[in-house]
Amino acid sequence: MYVAVPPWETTLEELCDYYREVCGIPAFVSAGGVNTIRASGDDFCVVTTPPHLGAAVQRRMDEVPGRCGPVSSSALSGRWMFLARVGPLETCADLELAAANVGITDAATFPLPTPSTAHRTWVVPPTDTYLPTRDWIVDAIRWCHPRTHR
Repeated sequence: MYVAVPPWETTLEELCDYYREVCGIPAFVSAGGVNTIRASGDDFCVVTTPPHLGAAVQRRMDEVPGRCGPVSSSALSGRWMFLARVGPLETCADLELAAANVGITDAATFPLPTPSTAHRTWVVPPTDTYLPTRDWIVDAIRWCHPRTHR
């Protein structure tokens, strides 16, 4: 079932509730007067890629059975962030991912797009609780990046 992302006129608290209740993302509004929504959790990770690779990975994930999950883009870092579920990852993947300029952060706190952070936007917004596994994203990276082992 497709559920539209709330309009940007939504308050931070309402948007945070949407991320938590509709999307299953453990989101919270940052304390200390910073107008951001962040998410964290032991079951979640973020896979970061350069934009050109991120676009290719998104297309690959949409082409094959399955689907791409939430992806955000940061104009400040120039990176795409794929939100994923933590899963097993073979040890040789670290070198492959480094060669592709890809990073994986497990159990970290990471920012989510909000109206007050115009530099961070959704490429693929979350619309439900679906998140791909980390290994599904890594497989798509291997397919898209010529220097990684397949």
